[in-house]
Amino acid sequence: MKPSSLIAVDMIDLSEAAEKIRPQSPSVADLLEAVADVDEDSLHSVIEWPSGERECIEDCTPCTAKRAAQVVADKFLRTIAKREATV
Repeated sequence: MKPSSLIAVDMIDLSEAAEKIRPQSPSVADLLEAVADVDEDSLHSVIEWPSGERECIEDCTPCTAKRAAQVVADKFLRTIAKREATV
């Protein structure tokens, strides 16, 4: 995957993607919404730096699930866009 694609994937809002994907694949949309809920409601594995700044560690489970779901959403959204472009 190209670095520029990774940036775009990282910016995908899972709830918005779920709305667009639901007519094509309700089960994938449900999964995306569930991951979005986990990301918001779960405890993240956080490290606090001496400066007071906090960030998730690389292996943070909710963040890892979110990144994986964003990749899935990206694939579905690209497929939907291609279908719409050929209609």
